[in-house]
This record gives sequence, structure tokens and C-alpha cells, in this order.
Amino acid sequence: MRWERISPTYDHRATSRLHKRPKNKIDVRAIRVDLDMTQEEFAGRCGFSVNTLCHWEQGSRQPEGPTRAYLLAIERAPKAVQKALQAV
Repeated sequence: MRWERISPTYDHRATSRLHKRPKNKIDVRAIRVDLDMTQEEFAGRCGFSVNTLCHWEQGSRQPEGPTRAYLLAIERAPKAVQKALQAV
């Protein structure tokens, strides 16, 4: 019996196009400092864990998806986001 190499059914090249990482990094620390908040205040008010916030600020992780959009909204219109959070 002759053994043949079977090609894998998973093609990483096909799926890599589906999950592109954003090119522009968000400076979460700058957003927080502009709002004059500590990590605990910013995380508590925005609904993030302090641990996650630390990872973002250190650059070991980057926010993605809806969190990225939320942070961009906080950066661009902090008063509007703060007002919306108070209404909840």
C-alpha cells in the first residue's frame, strides 16, 4: 500500500482576507488622558475592565470591532458619549 500526502482542507490564505486588522492604531491612553481620568475611572465609566485597558495602553492588544468604534466615538465626541452614558 502506498501512502499519499493529503492536502489540508483548511486554507489559511482564504480566511486571512476576512479578518483584516485595522491599520491605524487607537491611542487609548491619549483618549483617557484627554478626558483627565484615571484608568479605573475610564474603565468603570466606559464599561471596560482595567486589565483590558492596561493591555490596550501598553500596546500588547488593540481594540477591535464595536469597541474600536466606541473608542473612536469617545475620542471625537466625548461630551455626547458621556451624556448618552448618563441616560442609561
